[in-house]
Amino acid sequence: MVSPDGTRVVFAGTESGGSGLYVRPLDVFEAQRLPATEGASWPFWSPDSKSIGFFSADKLKKIDITGGPAVTICDAPAGRGGAWSSKGVILFAPGTAGGLQQVSAAGGIPAPATMLDPAAKAVSHRWPHFLPDGEHFLYFSQVAPGLGSGSNGVFVSSLGATTSTFLVSADGWAGYAHPGVLLFLRGTTLMRQPFDGASLTGEPAPVAEAIGLPGGNSAAFSASHTGVLVYLTDRQVANNRRLVWVDRKGGVTPLALAPGVYDSPALSPNGQQVVLAVRDTTGEHIWVYDLARGTFDKRTFDGPGDNFPIWSRDGTFLTFTRGPSPGFVGPIMRLRADGSGTTELLISEAHLQGNKVAGSWSADGRLLAIQHVGNVVVRDADGVFHPTLTTAATELEARFSPNGQWFSYKSNETGRWEVYVQSYPPGNGKWQISTDGGAQAMWAPNGRELFFLNGNRMMAADVEPGSAFKAGTPRVLFEMPLAETAPDDPSRYAVTPDAQRFLVLTTAAEQKGTDSTPPITVVLNYAQALKR
Repeated sequence: MVSPDGTRVVFAGTESGGSGLYVRPLDVFEAQRLPATEGASWPFWSPDSKSIGFFSADKLKKIDITGGPAVTICDAPAGRGGAWSSKGVILFAPGTAGGLQQVSAAGGIPAPATMLDPAAKAVSHRWPHFLPDGEHFLYFSQVAPGLGSGSNGVFVSSLGATTSTFLVSADGWAGYAHPGVLLFLRGTTLMRQPFDGASLTGEPAPVAEAIGLPGGNSAAFSASHTGVLVYLTDRQVANNRRLVWVDRKGGVTPLALAPGVYDSPALSPNGQQVVLAVRDTTGEHIWVYDLARGTFDKRTFDGPGDNFPIWSRDGTFLTFTRGPSPGFVGPIMRLRADGSGTTELLISEAHLQGNKVAGSWSADGRLLAIQHVGNVVVRDADGVFHPTLTTAATELEARFSPNGQWFSYKSNETGRWEVYVQSYPPGNGKWQISTDGGAQAMWAPNGRELFFLNGNRMMAADVEPGSAFKAGTPRVLFEMPLAETAPDDPSRYAVTPDAQRFLVLTTAAEQKGTDSTPPITVVLNYAQALKR
């Protein structure tokens, strides 16, 4: 994200010291990591280019680029972008569903800024962007796929307004470029169109191809008020993730698979194959890598946004979410893991509306735990959906224990993400497992350990066998930089059947000993470039 004065670029990155925000002045070669920004995502600039807003640890925060601690502004359990007005107001999306909120940049209690339009079938407003007057703003509206009406696209509204105006169909966030140009994403192409602040004129035209999509319908581009355009392309980041084996003491062995844009690794129950969501120029698809044979085979071809794959307990089937483009979450599908047969619709939008991700199957294959719009539901063998949690918090990443008696999940009910275990069916107990933050819990196949992530640390808690649940104190197994993925990606590692190794999604640079930050294209005097 380029600063409004065009002098600096901020980005989220990972290196040996951990993840965080990095600021690179355009007149020097080195980027500096901002302290107190561990795990930060989706940074945005203050209008004076002196401070940065960002999301971290379920909070909206800000930090002065010249030094000092990060300051919490308000809660934001799963932030999806922010914008800072010259009027001292911050607009932000606090989660993956719902409208935008606004809050004073000094901190306070957020208030609604936009409301979802049921007629348009919108499920989320995100990625706000203020126009030069500091009152009007752009935002991206995501529609639940498959509901038959409405359009994913860019809207314009203003502070205090109760209505919004649709501008253009789009596939990710939009920005304003001086003088009078709307920049928006169509597929993975950065487009431009004349814009007077209220409506579009003329015809759209391409600016750059293969724009990077960090996740959640974001797009890796921004423009300053002074004629600087920056963007990141998929081509530049295509080799920035790879899979490695990590033993319980932190010993690393690279997997014999070329780096790529990978998400959601999952090992087959017999430990002989790994399924991945792989992004390329045609979208995101499901692939299976055979560890013994070294073959890498594509399994889905139709859906441009296939992601979040999991295995059935017997290894026969793959279950995944299908979207109309990468980052969108639509129906849940199923296909045979060996590639034979046809893809089957398992859960449609008519069955369960809004974002949904398959978490895990029960041991007998009759129950499917689902992450659904910030809550956990279970689908039974008759196709009936059963709520499992009744708190007002956000609960994600549900996974059944091997014996089917319990399921793990993460919740922000204490104000930060922690890992919990609850009985299934509900009503026979609930236990907090992590004590200092946790996410992405995975059961050991024998059910005697529960693993989870605490930042870049792999944690383990012993689970005593028996009819009653009892967990030990979590301990650190190892620590290593993990690949940056979309904040709602439920998995960055998998556990082997004997629980002695982990298949971890990391950055290719960690194995090469080079800078893991991908290059960013900078265009100076973009007004002249756009005219061409």
